[in-house]
Amino acid sequence: VNRVGVRMYVSIGSGGAPAPDFEIRSLSARRSAGGQPVVTAEIDNSGGDPLAISGHLILSDGPGGLGAGPFPALPGAVLEPGSSEPVTVSLEKGLPAGPWRADLRLTSGLLQRSAEATITFPSQAGGTSVSRWLILAIILLLALLAACLVALVIFRRRKTGAAIPDA
Repeated sequence: VNRVGVRMYVSIGSGGAPAPDFEIRSLSARRSAGGQPVVTAEIDNSGGDPLAISGHLILSDGPGGLGAGPFPALPGAVLEPGSSEPVTVSLEKGLPAGPWRADLRLTSGLLQRSAEATITFPSQAGGTSVSRWLILAIILLLALLAACLVALVIFRRRKTGAAIPDA
């Protein structure tokens, strides 16, 4: 026995329910506990009807001009009016960290929304990417500290009159 169903929403009373609408916000990149790249977006249902959202993510302008996708977006359950829910897109584990131009396109019935962002995946699961400038600053600080220690040792030896051995 096969069954077919049609979802209907009926509004009784004066006026009508607000038109269906949703927006995409906070597009971000992270890695799962297993190291797999994941893109997450928060979806807000700002309309008056429940929404069944579907869509895909396309990556472009990646390292060396690479592109990837489309990858299917996996929303949670039906998004009720006035609620928010994350939509996640799991990507291939071997995907380079980036930066990438991410283009997320979502639909619900006749509604279509898109969001773009430049994203970079952290190098480790659960971590954040460390800036190269921060690493360079730490190395320079350590080199400066070492130079100060050498200067202090030379100054103390000259002050006490001890001879500096030839190397």
